[in-house]
Amino acid sequence: MSFREVTALRRGGKLKEAHEMAEADFRAEDSEWSRSALFWVLRDMFNESLAAGDRKSCQSLFSQMGSVCSDMRDEEGFAKRALAWAQRELCPHYQLLAQANELSKNGKEKEAYELVEEVHKETPIEDELHEAFGWIIYHYLQKDYKSTGSVPARTALNVYMNLHNPRPSRLHSRMLNLASQISEEYHDFRLLPFIRLWNVANFREDDLNETQTADGVIRPLYIRLFSRCIELGFSLEECIAVFCQDPDITEDKLLAAYGQQCYVKIFQYSKDKNLNGALQTVQQYLRDISGKITAGEYHSKILRSYLFMGRDQMLPSARETLEAFGFDCFRAEDWVRGKADNGKEYPSLVEKFITKYKDSLKQSADHCPSRDIKTLLMEAVSRYPDNDQIARYLAKAYIDWGEREKAVEMYGQLLRANSKFYLWRELSQIVDDHDLKISALCMALLSEKQEEFLGEVHLLLAGLMVEDKAFPEASRELDVYAQTYKQKGWPVKPDYDKLRKEIPAGTVSAENNKRFYHEHKDEAEEFVYSPLPWTSMVVADIFQPNDNPRKPMAKLVGTDGSVALAKERQIGSKIRNNLTGKCFDVKLVDKGDRKQAVLVRKSEKMVTDLFESRIGYVEYYNEDKLLAHVYDQQSNQYLVCLTPGLKAEKFIRFCPLPETERGSHFIPYGIFVSGSDYETSKEAFPEHVGIVDNVNEQKQLFHCVFGTNSDSIIRFASTSIRPQVGDIVVARYVRTKGKDERLRKSVFDIKIDNSQHTPLLREAEGEIRLNVNARGEQYGFVGDYYIPGRFLENVSDGDHVKAKVLYDGEKWHAYSLRKDSDDNE
Repeated sequence: MSFREVTALRRGGKLKEAHEMAEADFRAEDSEWSRSALFWVLRDMFNESLAAGDRKSCQSLFSQMGSVCSDMRDEEGFAKRALAWAQRELCPHYQLLAQANELSKNGKEKEAYELVEEVHKETPIEDELHEAFGWIIYHYLQKDYKSTGSVPARTALNVYMNLHNPRPSRLHSRMLNLASQISEEYHDFRLLPFIRLWNVANFREDDLNETQTADGVIRPLYIRLFSRCIELGFSLEECIAVFCQDPDITEDKLLAAYGQQCYVKIFQYSKDKNLNGALQTVQQYLRDISGKITAGEYHSKILRSYLFMGRDQMLPSARETLEAFGFDCFRAEDWVRGKADNGKEYPSLVEKFITKYKDSLKQSADHCPSRDIKTLLMEAVSRYPDNDQIARYLAKAYIDWGEREKAVEMYGQLLRANSKFYLWRELSQIVDDHDLKISALCMALLSEKQEEFLGEVHLLLAGLMVEDKAFPEASRELDVYAQTYKQKGWPVKPDYDKLRKEIPAGTVSAENNKRFYHEHKDEAEEFVYSPLPWTSMVVADIFQPNDNPRKPMAKLVGTDGSVALAKERQIGSKIRNNLTGKCFDVKLVDKGDRKQAVLVRKSEKMVTDLFESRIGYVEYYNEDKLLAHVYDQQSNQYLVCLTPGLKAEKFIRFCPLPETERGSHFIPYGIFVSGSDYETSKEAFPEHVGIVDNVNEQKQLFHCVFGTNSDSIIRFASTSIRPQVGDIVVARYVRTKGKDERLRKSVFDIKIDNSQHTPLLREAEGEIRLNVNARGEQYGFVGDYYIPGRFLENVSDGDHVKAKVLYDGEKWHAYSLRKDSDDNE
């Protein structure tokens, strides 16, 4: 017998034969196959007895099925489900539940519920049938909860909660969702206590995750219920206490959901132009999350909405509200600036927050910012170096916090980045040194041209001048101040009249205080720029900027190839070539993609102390521009500025400047050091051995070859030698590039030296092969060497000849020929 035979008999309706065969097989061998065959025969016999109403037989067969199933392999759970089904069928109330289920399916959900509930009150329904009873309750409430009234709906929920159906389950989750709907209909139903009774540990995995549908994303069930409890007026603390009993539900997740819920309300209020409603929601949100604030998407969105509310006028409670948002609750995205369609950047959320907080202090009784903002400000200063207003605000905050030294340090950083008049003015007000105060105010006046901004600076400086009894200068400051205010129609400040009274009668105002400003500015500059190191650089050029040609600039180059700009007046001369090559010690600050010299002093160093000098060959001298085109020993080209009146030397000593930031097509500059004598200088350049392959007496020149694609034309006028074809020459030259970008050789020294060996000359011997070209001209070959026609007079095909050949850069050809017979003669 086999499992397959028993199954065939069972399916053929021959249950008796199948049962006998299965039992015999099970007695013979207890195996997974014999047990499985017997179990499914017993199951079919149970169904047959059940249909016949023989419940006694059903009970016996059920016991046998349970015994066989206990040790039966059932990985898919089919047997256990069949056993559970049989158990329910044997329950006394099974038929009652079956009847109720039919009523429910036919649209009579209320009758189905009342039928079972009435019996259940008298004789409790068996636990095996509780899940079926639960579904009957669910379908009843789902259809009728809006019409039943609060008490019946809550009673039905209570009946369900006392059942012993499996939990967690789909039914249990649906009942909870239904309870939420009931709470929307009946306000006397307290949803949160029901959820506590329902037990959040019974959430399924699906209840804790979003669901993607064709219409969009559905939030997790627990989030929807949490939000519903908040809407019903339960406190955030109460809701967190209940929902966080599930270890998979964290406080951060609930706070994020609460933030989203509040943001939606704020957005709707704003859309409806209900500022009070939006503001009250913000305040409620901040009260509820006090002590629990964490960075998150909706926390940032609520903050952004709040900042938008107060954009036209500062809200009275702005300071307290902004501090409640927290100074350490910003996400990485909140630091990112936006960009408009035209490419223009607009401030990040952090920048807007700092600006609004700074403005809020003006309406606060205490103008001192919270110390808790310090870390945020320091990071913002680091992240936004182009926003000097944040750094300026931090400097002022340091003053409010009593950290004056840090404030002074911050103003130094600001001024090193941007020499603005108001920064110099503010620096003058926080330093104690009297002379430094004057110097800073002088720098403020030199940094700004528009007098309408400088009124306070003039008054402050006048006050310090009065202290020093510099009355003519102080009177001049007050004159400028009064003149500007009169032109603008502004009333003068009380300090003006006070200072006027302190100046002796009859004092004549100074004609102009600009000289005073320049004489007193050094101390402030040195104070601000003292942290910067002195760097030795050389002036490479003086040029007129396109945007301001009246004010020449000096280009300075450092040993690392860095380039900086300095105003010509900073280095003390307007004669271009008196400056080029001079060394200065400078202090530098970054100005966009360039460095700017802010302090300049003459250096004790020479250009040769900074850069290695080398010998250069002057290939071309432009007298108009005072520029020499110079090549070094490796044929690198440089532009070198020369002193006016200097005789054009063939060789000079110069220092190349390593300007690493320029492109490959840029000709670097070199600094002229001195002239260099011819004989000594030429030895610095390598010798090249070549041959003369052509001499043109008519044009007074000859042609030299130094290798493949390497040749040069030498004019008689440039040398005293008069070579013959085949002569070996030794030359010194540099490779130059003309306007057509072609490389040429500029030979500056050449001599004949036939003692030198060169692979460009050879001797050939053998029988000559003659031929005639298309023009009827005769030519020949000895081996692979070409013999021009001019050597073939009295030479016949097959003659044995000897030839001297040379390489002209492209091919080999003879430059002399003789027959063997000529040697014999």
